[in-house]
Amino acid sequence: MKSILIVFLLSLSNIFADEVINIDSVYKEGIEIYRNARASWLGNELLITLLQKNGKDKSLAGYFAYPKDEGNHFVFYDTNSRIIAEAFFDSTFKTPKNSISFEERDFNEVELNYFKIKSAVKEFQKTDTSIKYYENTGLNQIPIIYQGKIKCYLLTAPIYLGEVIYGNDYCIDFDKNYNVSKITDIHKTIISIPFVKDSTKSKSYHTHTEEVGYLPSTTDIATTFLYGEMANWSEHYIQSSELLTKLIIKDQKMHITKIPKQNNQQNPEKIIENNSEVPDKKQE
Repeated sequence: MKSILIVFLLSLSNIFADEVINIDSVYKEGIEIYRNARASWLGNELLITLLQKNGKDKSLAGYFAYPKDEGNHFVFYDTNSRIIAEAFFDSTFKTPKNSISFEERDFNEVELNYFKIKSAVKEFQKTDTSIKYYENTGLNQIPIIYQGKIKCYLLTAPIYLGEVIYGNDYCIDFDKNYNVSKITDIHKTIISIPFVKDSTKSKSYHTHTEEVGYLPSTTDIATTFLYGEMANWSEHYIQSSELLTKLIIKDQKMHITKIPKQNNQQNPEKIIENNSEVPDKKQE
């Protein structure tokens, strides 16, 4: 798996005196969300056409991806809660030979846990009124089991490609019995950044209020790496009143710098200009 590099040019203890924050854990969790989301994306594209040819798509009930052997495994399951199609993606998201199967089988222990998350989210959404839905978007469910915690992230995605959406993202936490214990509205707003595939404009940014936090969220990291290459971005910036985060798309690296206090009230473009090139596209 790609090695993780986070460059710190500041002392976080000076900013978060009363709060313990593990930036490395935030980054790693963001990468796990990204990898599960990308494996689900690729698995759908790879298998759905083949299922349709065999007429097996009519019994589809859902899908999920999960980490396995330095890569990610993707499965489709049917209305009988049995796997009917699967594919493994290695660390580079290539599909090794003989890693695709359409043999029906039961869930293994790991898969059963992910299936329980998906089922719990489905039940939760039947009565929930806290999650917002926007026209021409969908909510992607990304279940993860990270550091022993059971979660499902909901990320808003455009139905039509041509924009990257940050915000209207949620984290649902579950207890060990798969009951919802907490739901977090991460950004509390929605930010759409349009892009043109063949554009030479390669940098973008969005801002964080203090309510969202100084740091990038796990969903910021996942969304940027999931869509950044498609948008032809080289870098994406996240600016708060205290910190400037730079996510480098190709290398999947994150750099965090402290914003000098005299610059805190400046336009984000000016702050970013002092650290690097001004991004070409932004929308708050």
